[in-house]
Amino acid sequence: MFFLRCALQAALFTLFALIAGVFVTPAFGIQMQSGNWIIEQDAVDFGGGWGASDSYIEEDSYGEIATGWSYSDDYSLHAGYQQMDDDTYISLTINTSTTLLPAILGLSGGTANAAMASTIQTNNDWGYSLQIYSSTSPALTKDSDSFADYTVSSSAPDYTWSINNTDSEFGFTPEGSDLIQTYLDNGSNTCNVSGGSDATDACWDKFTTVAKTLSRSNYLNETGATTTIKLRAQSGSGHVQPAGTYHALLILTAVVN
Repeated sequence: MFFLRCALQAALFTLFALIAGVFVTPAFGIQMQSGNWIIEQDAVDFGGGWGASDSYIEEDSYGEIATGWSYSDDYSLHAGYQQMDDDTYISLTINTSTTLLPAILGLSGGTANAAMASTIQTNNDWGYSLQIYSSTSPALTKDSDSFADYTVSSSAPDYTWSINNTDSEFGFTPEGSDLIQTYLDNGSNTCNVSGGSDATDACWDKFTTVAKTLSRSNYLNETGATTTIKLRAQSGSGHVQPAGTYHALLILTAVVN
């Protein structure tokens, strides 16, 4: 709630997350490769080749053994020359709206938080990437009023959230097992650490209208991988924020690699 000098006005911060799209492309296992060539699929046989006419093109092989499907806990194999690839799928599940709480006092300031969990499932052998961007700049707005996008002190996200006492800002930090290096930290004061960890409520960043990659995996995950996007809005005690309901429209996109 925003407490004004002479009146009490209710204000809720509601964030709507819109799934912009799910893109699906074929996935292939690379058998052998060098800097100059790639063999995506191979066969062990004793003959075969191309056949062609004005109406068709055919490629065949002779003498293959042990064709068809086989499985273990670690792999699935579709053996045989140029077997049909399975359809590749990816799914993104997310709560499509969330509210930043508690309500912020417009005169004396305060901090509101929310969390938005996104779960990605894919059978793509090369994994997925998750991206996010805001539909507006700044992201959190009400008519002509707004919270500024979070001010990041350097090229890397801030390990600790911090704003000036005379400002109001809105930002985020992602958490999960597949975070890209940008959001990994050393556990004390630095983000964008190679081989780093994922400390709770660390590595705060700003929303932009250009997509930012949050997490990425390089392997299939049919059971689901979750990235939680933590949101924060803060108004300093030396800043007067106009009362009202502020909204942010955030777009998340999951794609196969």
